[in-house]
Amino acid sequence: MRSRETGKWGVFVLAGMIAAAAVISSGCSRANASTGGFDPDQGLVIKGSVDMEEVDLNTKIPGKVVKIYAEEGQAVQSGKLIAEIDSNQLQAKKAQVEAQVRMAREAVELQKKIADANVEQASGAFEAAQAQLNKAHEGARTQEIEQAKAYYEMMQKTYERVQKLYEKGAIPAQKKDEVETQLKVAEQQYSLAQEGAREQDVESAQGLANQAAGALSAANASRLQVQLAEQKYQEALAGLAEVNSLLQDTKIVAPKSGTVVELNCEEGELVSTGMPIATVADLTKIELNLSVYESDLARVALGQKVQVRFAATGDKIFAGTVKRISPKPHFATQRATNNEEDDVLAYEVKVTLENSNNVKVYPGMTAYVQFPSREK
Repeated sequence: MRSRETGKWGVFVLAGMIAAAAVISSGCSRANASTGGFDPDQGLVIKGSVDMEEVDLNTKIPGKVVKIYAEEGQAVQSGKLIAEIDSNQLQAKKAQVEAQVRMAREAVELQKKIADANVEQASGAFEAAQAQLNKAHEGARTQEIEQAKAYYEMMQKTYERVQKLYEKGAIPAQKKDEVETQLKVAEQQYSLAQEGAREQDVESAQGLANQAAGALSAANASRLQVQLAEQKYQEALAGLAEVNSLLQDTKIVAPKSGTVVELNCEEGELVSTGMPIATVADLTKIELNLSVYESDLARVALGQKVQVRFAATGDKIFAGTVKRISPKPHFATQRATNNEEDDVLAYEVKVTLENSNNVKVYPGMTAYVQFPSREK
């Protein structure tokens, strides 16, 4: 009987030992999980997340995605084509605008030719009218007076011969009258040449000069049509530049070298303006985002060397440095209200890895950072 009871108690004791071991093991596991394997007695341990320089590639125009040239996890260089949006309508628009540009350019050239011809013609007429006005002001020149005199004297002699022939009956009276008329005209011309400029001649020449000046002014004003044509040409060029810019926006390219960590669309999908197509991250520059309570902030210093572990890399330890301590709290943690205590503020701390080339982690992954205890 005692033997059985002793056996029972042995089983109970063994079961209790196993349960106790399980509890201890579970407690250690939870403690290990909360500190990432670091010993809290060796320094403050803070759990944080991996942060990297990420760039969202958003669409600038709506349309259908016709081609995707990259996949998640692919390393890409700056300028690499990631995706392309349908550009057929924009290509048609470009052809239309290019035709408008050609027509506007031809209109400018035509208006220039017309304006140049008008100005040239009006300038010639103005110069001729001005010369005539100057001549009217100056009167007949000596050479012209001599010519008028010689013609008058010649007509006098001619008339004398005709008069004698008429008296002899050799020519009819009509012929004599014609020569007499020519003599009177020659006499008048000679008389006018001797008198100099006449007022009515000057006025007539002045009127012609004024008309020519007005025509020249109008011809110069026609260059305004050239300016208007050039303005339309520039507007057409601006329209073409806008279409080219939109065409460029149909090609989604990587703005920097990195790794495609996220693709948010598929070929054939319709996208709207501002929709994120993909995300590219620089996996070689790893930063850790930590939230440190104000009660622990005294144990953290700018430039402080720290140790880092990642949930994704097992027991490997990496070296890091405190890069930034935010002077402004970014959230407060509510304490138990039954204790009537104030909220605890938390401050953002950034840590960079000293050598991140061989660390295979991704944005958002869990990290544990230990801040070694500093000597007082």
